[in-house]
Amino acid sequence: LVEPAIEDRYSSATAVRRDIERGRMPRTRARRRRAALVSAAVAISVALGILITRPASDEPATWADGRAVPREPVAVAARVRETGVPPPIPDGELREVERSPVLLPEPSVPVSVRGSVRYDGRPITELTSVPPQFWLRNEATGKVATARARYQRGSFTLYGLAPGKYGVNLRFDAVAGNALGYPGDFYAWRIFDVTDGGVTEIDVDVVRIIHLTSPQDNGMILDGWGEACEARRPGFRGAMQFAWEPVSPDATYRWQLMRVGCPYTAQSEVASGATEETGIRIRLAPSRPGEFYLFNLEAERNGRRTGTLMTYGSFGHGWDYRFVVTGR
Repeated sequence: LVEPAIEDRYSSATAVRRDIERGRMPRTRARRRRAALVSAAVAISVALGILITRPASDEPATWADGRAVPREPVAVAARVRETGVPPPIPDGELREVERSPVLLPEPSVPVSVRGSVRYDGRPITELTSVPPQFWLRNEATGKVATARARYQRGSFTLYGLAPGKYGVNLRFDAVAGNALGYPGDFYAWRIFDVTDGGVTEIDVDVVRIIHLTSPQDNGMILDGWGEACEARRPGFRGAMQFAWEPVSPDATYRWQLMRVGCPYTAQSEVASGATEETGIRIRLAPSRPGEFYLFNLEAERNGRRTGTLMTYGSFGHGWDYRFVVTGR
């Protein structure tokens, strides 16, 4: 929990209780958190929430941002900002779920989905203890969906979804020191159906974001990523060296190079292949006017997809690496 500054603290639990009995809300979010923990008798009513109760074992549950959940029943209101109509595939900018801890009685909202999370056939808890961030989309309308979510020890529950087809995105910030969704983190996109009165059971297989180290490092915002089509690509000369860090033991890496026109129009595949090495070297013809190259990379092991490439610009992300070749 975030400890408020000295000047923002209440002098005592009595002062907190006095404000609430007079109908006053604590003046800061830090005070609201502190007040909720001071007295189990404090009850703050809100319409939406996710109830996280004391787990059956001694292992503590966590908020979706990693903070420990207090032992008394605590609810989390989860809402997603409306981001407009996303594109057909989940490659738009993903917004964090807002969460506000409050005290609530157990909600009567029915369970819609129960799921478990795995990586390479193993429980995700064998690789990271951090909880994921959830993002939901109604596949019929293309709009962001709102639901309650509860996560604990590799399993999750979604509450309050109307019947229909949905997509859920899970992202695990598994690497300390980098931003969410950057190399080493885990990502998943799963489409499922919710039926009237039923509970959907799903397994979600995450992939690890591959760390590309050459010709550019995708562990940072790439220069030129957000520029206009003809201007945004970095330019290179001579043979191209693509290199990356391994994502799982004995992985096979499938790669593809394509020529793409501006505005975005796929022209043709230049080369593709599979390797167990962590790099390839290839010589490409200079890019034609109004065209650029596109490099795709994925990892698999024992028939399971275990890794994917992502790149980031100043206002979004993509699923490939784009560049031009200026000469031999």
